[in-house]
Amino acid sequence: MSNFIRQLMQICLFKLGPQDLPANKTLLLICAFAATISYILTDTIHPTIGETIPFATAQMTAFAIVIWLLLKFKGFEQRWQQTMTALFGTAALLQFIGWPFAILLKRSQMTDQIVDLGANQGAAWGADWAVFILLALGLWFLLVMVRIIRHAVEVTTGLSIMLAFASQSLIVLVLRVLFGPLPGI
Repeated sequence: MSNFIRQLMQICLFKLGPQDLPANKTLLLICAFAATISYILTDTIHPTIGETIPFATAQMTAFAIVIWLLLKFKGFEQRWQQTMTALFGTAALLQFIGWPFAILLKRSQMTDQIVDLGANQGAAWGADWAVFILLALGLWFLLVMVRIIRHAVEVTTGLSIMLAFASQSLIVLVLRVLFGPLPGI
């Protein structure tokens, strides 16, 4: 398992691609579960776990379906298992890295509800850094996703950027249809 985590880290560092991972259903399921759990732990939008769990599960399911459709359209559906293992695994890895910052942000949001922000400048400063780091990790995952898609469907980097944004937009659309607008947005 430690070798597999090293492979995921190498994918995040743009040194390996999805084709370098073993095609293994157990690893795919572990990565899907880890990605779902990591999303639940890092969610700072939904106020309760009862809202977060179905949203995270739907997000991961929509992600898997959209990528399968993309691979099917390009005639590479046999690559779905390795592609999703790479996407779920790298998403989980980067989200677990962001977990402490999500906790900091969540605590800051709770503090803001209790204490006047002017009297709590330290929490606001920490929250600013947490948001910055979480956004940087999100951008990093988007770049990793672009590279994984480029390898999986054998397209140019420019087209894989468009496909990554299109797939994320489609996932957001599906989630909005299922759950309505996100709280506070």
